[in-house]
Amino acid sequence: MRRLGLNRLASLAPPEPVVRYERSRPGSLVHMDIKKLARIVRPGHRIDGDRSRTVKGAGWLGKLTRLDRLSLAGNQLTGPIPPSLGNLANVRLLWLAENQLTGTMPPELGQLESLQSLSLRDNQLAGAIPPSIGDLETLQSLDVSRNPGLSGPLPASLAGLHALDILWITGTDLCVPRDAHFETWLANVNFDGERCPPPGPRQ
Repeated sequence: MRRLGLNRLASLAPPEPVVRYERSRPGSLVHMDIKKLARIVRPGHRIDGDRSRTVKGAGWLGKLTRLDRLSLAGNQLTGPIPPSLGNLANVRLLWLAENQLTGTMPPELGQLESLQSLSLRDNQLAGAIPPSIGDLETLQSLDVSRNPGLSGPLPASLAGLHALDILWITGTDLCVPRDAHFETWLANVNFDGERCPPPGPRQ
């Protein structure tokens, strides 16, 4: 038995089958959760369509139109958020937190009509929040905290997000506009951030 390598009980047990998540076509994948499995240096042409930036290992994320959840948090991702993520019409959760993403928030994110949770915290994003985020009628949680480059008043369109329960902008230069309607809406939201300073005296 020892000579045949069968002297251990484990050697006599049949190997467990390998569980693979295979789909006949990429668009049928409904869940993807990647936590520190690999480092993608930047999005490649299979994500954003730009063949001048081909990167080995970058997938067809923008074509996974039936995707329900996408978590890429903590993967050291760099570069801009691909606008093609706006094609993920069925995604309910999009977490890109704790990476090194740069650039602005693409307005195409406002096309994610099923989105309920968006987390972009702990990145290096800059600029303003696009008004199109106010089109996400099902959005319940928006976390863009700890992006020091984000700046400016929150767009007035956010006050139309009646399902929103969480809004975190701390660690940014974003601020709440001094608007009575916006303040009334914000009173029903779990908010963490600052108000915009009052306008200075007119010269």
